[in-house]
Amino acid sequence: MTQAAPALSVSMSWRWLALTAGCLLTIAAAGLSLERPWQHPAGSVQPTSCRLPVYLSSSNIGGFLTVPGYAFTKAPGNPFIQEAKSVDGWWSYDAATAKWLPADYRMASLDGNWWVYATPLASATLSAPATLHLVDRHGSDRTVWTGSGRAYPLGWTSGGAIFVHVVAAPHFHNEYWLVDPSTMTLRSLPPMPGEIVGIDASGSWAIRNQLTGPASDSKAPQHWTVVRTDIGSGATVTWWDQTIPALVTATGFDGDQHPILRIVPFDSDRERYVLLTSPNTQTEITGDARAMKFYPGSALGDAHGVWFGDVQGAVWLWKPGRGLQQVARLPTQLAASFGDVAVIAGPCR
Repeated sequence: MTQAAPALSVSMSWRWLALTAGCLLTIAAAGLSLERPWQHPAGSVQPTSCRLPVYLSSSNIGGFLTVPGYAFTKAPGNPFIQEAKSVDGWWSYDAATAKWLPADYRMASLDGNWWVYATPLASATLSAPATLHLVDRHGSDRTVWTGSGRAYPLGWTSGGAIFVHVVAAPHFHNEYWLVDPSTMTLRSLPPMPGEIVGIDASGSWAIRNQLTGPASDSKAPQHWTVVRTDIGSGATVTWWDQTIPALVTATGFDGDQHPILRIVPFDSDRERYVLLTSPNTQTEITGDARAMKFYPGSALGDAHGVWFGDVQGAVWLWKPGRGLQQVARLPTQLAASFGDVAVIAGPCR
């Protein structure tokens, strides 16, 4: 069905104004994961062998790393011949259907029966019509929403897909909607605080920041918070609260849905990556010398640890108590091609 969204009185932050055209790209680059059937309960036994689906963003090469050993096997045929239906242009592998999907893995439903995308993929103006599509496991494409402005899928909850509608005129603001694939109906959601960087089965994750000095001072500390909001109740819990002279972004989640933060100090190019294991408790990921050349572009947590794909086609694995280690380098078209991101396209199964 096609349904236009009524206007809501939700203020749009200045950072959303800057990120409107690249919203989905920002979320995708962060490599944020969702709760899915592959995520392991506490105390589960790690599988002894598996295949890790990976995809090279520039070379358009995808396949599997066999674990252990990390031998790469290219995907049969040429599944990447068409353009991916997302701003980042990345593909993913859906183990539930054994198919490569032309969208980031966060855009697949928790049961693997649906995936979501929006059009247009990118545009310099917000005046053109936007549409949201659901595609079932057999490839049937349904348009479930149309409207002005832009629509950006954020991910899936247990009740359906969530997307943000960025309304262009007369005043910029955001509207949040949930699409139930079983009924193809839409439900309006209350405003979500901060910049949404991920969706899990029952909540949204967001980052908020506030300047502590004049805007002209590029090195002034900023007050950063990471919050999780329960979609049903609207209750918000602060997971991280610090005032530091640095840029903070979300890079991904571990297999238990704990957020991973990228921290870039204003006075240094040495990036740090930390895992929030509980509210206001963090574990250092880049705490050893092996992280000196660690520049990840994607991340995904599963029963093995947290997999990272860097911007030169390398794959890393971080395990609690074992640290961070580069485990493989994929066959990029150009040796050590900077910008050919090794996209972790799904869990190792």
